[in-house]
Amino acid sequence: MRTLGSALLLFTLLPAAHAQQSTLADLLADKVGLTWIGVDYSAARFTPRYEFGPLDQAGPTFFNRWNMLFESESAKYTPCPHFKVKNCEMFTSYVEDVNMAVTVSEVWNKPELQPEGVQELVSRYKTDDRPGIGMVYIAIMYDGKALKGDYYVTFFDMATRQVLHIERVSATPGGAGLRNFWASTVIKVNEQLKGIRKKLQ
Repeated sequence: MRTLGSALLLFTLLPAAHAQQSTLADLLADKVGLTWIGVDYSAARFTPRYEFGPLDQAGPTFFNRWNMLFESESAKYTPCPHFKVKNCEMFTSYVEDVNMAVTVSEVWNKPELQPEGVQELVSRYKTDDRPGIGMVYIAIMYDGKALKGDYYVTFFDMATRQVLHIERVSATPGGAGLRNFWASTVIKVNEQLKGIRKKLQ
């Protein structure tokens, strides 16, 4: 029985042993590509509620309207020119399911997401069909009074969904209409990627 147990344990560990995890060093050396999967709103707090009427009415589909905007106007919203790697793409469909699962009535009073909670969020993404490094902007809070959007810029291995680096950033919104007003924060986060890249070198 001991031999059988050892064999079963070895069989269980084989996939992990053969999994090739990409690293940030690989990314910076252009050995692997970068995939931006958009904005994960599943843990975000929105305050005050009266500033987010269209979200309150539309429900979680509003989150996907933001990500669809990033895709349809990719020249404006893509982070790729700011991070400077040879192979960079955008696929926001990876966060669609987690965003659609949000109960909007709960977003007004959510506790602030802490860095140690990021791995649990990333573990839900079904990204193992693509190689390389993933990057997601995890929304922490949209504060309509302070006029500030906070995010965790998060890098992770697409195959294993192991988080590799987290950087908290803030951005000031602007523009007409709720969708464009807060979408502008993504542009300002993109502008901070150059500094984040220097930290990773």
